[in-house]
Amino acid sequence: MITERRGAVKEKYEKQLKESSLAFSAGFLDVLAGLIISSVSSDLVSNPWIIGVLPLVLTVSGSVSGLFAGNLSTMINVGTVRVDRLASGPHLKGLIAAVIALNVFAAMIGGGLSFLVGLASGFTGGILAMNVFILTFLITSYLTMPLTIVIASISYRRGWDPDVMTYPFLSTLADILSCGIYVLSLSFVISADSRAVLIGEISNAGLICVSILLFLVLYDRPVSLRIVREGAASV
Repeated sequence: MITERRGAVKEKYEKQLKESSLAFSAGFLDVLAGLIISSVSSDLVSNPWIIGVLPLVLTVSGSVSGLFAGNLSTMINVGTVRVDRLASGPHLKGLIAAVIALNVFAAMIGGGLSFLVGLASGFTGGILAMNVFILTFLITSYLTMPLTIVIASISYRRGWDPDVMTYPFLSTLADILSCGIYVLSLSFVISADSRAVLIGEISNAGLICVSILLFLVLYDRPVSLRIVREGAASV
């Protein structure tokens, strides 16, 4: 009896060690994010707000994606979201709706803060900083959401704990995507073409409108309202 219990405990800890080591190793891929940022041309770096807005993008993106990953992993573990029936049931839809609402909220707050940071380069710098933040943040968020579902589903199917595996991999992917999209947004918005600012504003308005529409379609009051209440403070 004691031998069997020791064997079970040993197997459990070996499994946890394997999962934790694999999740920890994902962090080394963050070097790719650094390489992407290092590729920014000297012309772009000459704008002082660029360095100030990047940490804000990474922080807000990490907060929202972490909230989504944590709730999804827990829902899968407790059975309210079934991996074999992701399209059915209100919980996943309600979670997605809540995160979309938090995306819009975070985009407005982060955009306002970015505007203040950009004011160091004048009013135009503030507008550019705000556009770059909102564009980068929303695109990153909507790319990481399906990736989160895929990572959590694969983890569960392989017998790994989604709570352990999902966020470390997602966090690294979110950093890489954020940096890549940030550099592309900078190249697009800060261009010689004066229409770039207008196009950036139209793109941001379009993303926000689509977000609101998706929220209304997917909204599930009990699930969405709870997550929005819990997540608003952390975001």
